[in-house]
Amino acid sequence: NSTNGIYRSNADKRNAAEIALEEWPEMSNALIASMCKVSPDLVRRCRMEMEKENRIESQSQVTGKDGKQYPTGIEREPRGGSQKVENDGSPSEGSGGGGGGGAKGKGEERGTGGASMEIEADARKMIREGEIKHSELDKLKSATAIDYAETALNLLNRMKPDDPRRPDAVRRIERWLATEKGIA
Repeated sequence: NSTNGIYRSNADKRNAAEIALEEWPEMSNALIASMCKVSPDLVRRCRMEMEKENRIESQSQVTGKDGKQYPTGIEREPRGGSQKVENDGSPSEGSGGGGGGGAKGKGEERGTGGASMEIEADARKMIREGEIKHSELDKLKSATAIDYAETALNLLNRMKPDDPRRPDAVRRIERWLATEKGIA
């Protein structure tokens, strides 16, 4: 149904995840989620429920998206947990947040529940460093005032020192800052 444009009910999604888990219990939640086009969190919940009901055996290792074996039983924080973000927008080391229960396929501490957050943090960093056009910052839901400030400073640092209109440009920036601070 998901490929031909028909909306799937929650029961359809759960059924797809349960069938896949019965068929491939040794596969990671993230891998099954991508096969069934459902969230890794739904697969994790179905797996836990099916293990309680003894419909599938509990796995000590699972196969990730990359084909490598990963240990199971690593508890994850739920999505939107207390993931710390440093000033540069990248998740701080050892935060382990994110949730989703699918990190087994990534070989990292963070789970796939935080994957979009990680991607956006990487994108913000690349924009601030000038690797991606600054206009892309507006497309990121997680963009912060610091991201805009860093991006603006990066652009201003590219201004040629010998440009004859540079003093006028600096005064224009100072007027804007004064207005923002409420001094003007």
